[in-house]
Amino acid sequence: MLNADELRKHVLYDPETGFFVWATNGRGRTKRVGERAGSAHSNGYIRIKILGQTYFAHRLAWLLSSGDWPAEEIDHINGNRDDNRIDNLREATVQQNRWNTHGIPKRRKHSRFKGVTKEHRSNRWISQIFHDGKPIRLGSFDTEEQASEAYLSAARRLRGGYAK
Repeated sequence: MLNADELRKHVLYDPETGFFVWATNGRGRTKRVGERAGSAHSNGYIRIKILGQTYFAHRLAWLLSSGDWPAEEIDHINGNRDDNRIDNLREATVQQNRWNTHGIPKRRKHSRFKGVTKEHRSNRWISQIFHDGKPIRLGSFDTEEQASEAYLSAARRLRGGYAK
């Protein structure tokens, strides 16, 4: 597996901007010294191909900054998947990384807020959060915003800095 010293032969990383640039020219016209390295994937993450292997830029940033590959996942603190500044990255478990998402699962687009669904029989908004794999119902509310506030309050209490 690629190590930090080998990686530095191919790319340079600016921890303040989160950008990578090529340190060497590639074959043909594909890579030029000083040009931005990587491209955005459809899922929003930046990917960089080195020696025939594709890597996520946030994992490479961690490797270059710490000297080691991350033990688990790397979380983008602000939720922006292409913001690879080292101050925006932290190691996280799979669960912590999922907690720090802004999105609403496609199958639950009843609300514009995470953790909120519409109960059509009563015409009220339900707030629910999962903790330790189990759903916790936070209540029934008149407005979507009230249900969202209940979710955010519980998320901050249960998840600390990973709450979204």
